[in-house]
Amino acid sequence: MSTPAVPLYGPYAVPTYNRIGSLCYLSGVINSINVTEAIGKLPKECSPSERLIFNSFAKADATVRFDVFANGNLSFAAGDKSSWLSFDSIKFIVPQVNTAKLTLSSGWTSKLNKIKNK
Repeated sequence: MSTPAVPLYGPYAVPTYNRIGSLCYLSGVINSINVTEAIGKLPKECSPSERLIFNSFAKADATVRFDVFANGNLSFAAGDKSSWLSFDSIKFIVPQVNTAKLTLSSGWTSKLNKIKNK
């Protein structure tokens, strides 16, 4: 994940993303939220199909709202601008890669078809 925000080092995790199946997971902590530019950008394989809105922990008594856009941009939307932001526990569904059944030439069959026909 590319980001103009600063990771919050020490005992805190560096901001990362991980896609497992159709879910994208975010983790890590940042500080120095700059409200004039995107927090970061997720790659296409971990971008949602539409804008998503999240609330996250910030400081001990504050929350921050950030949005994830279909183009992968993560942007600050509301909350304590001087705070840190945790991506931990943020997950969302991402579109599956388009797949289509392969047309097989004469004489070739799918092993799955043989299993289903037993």
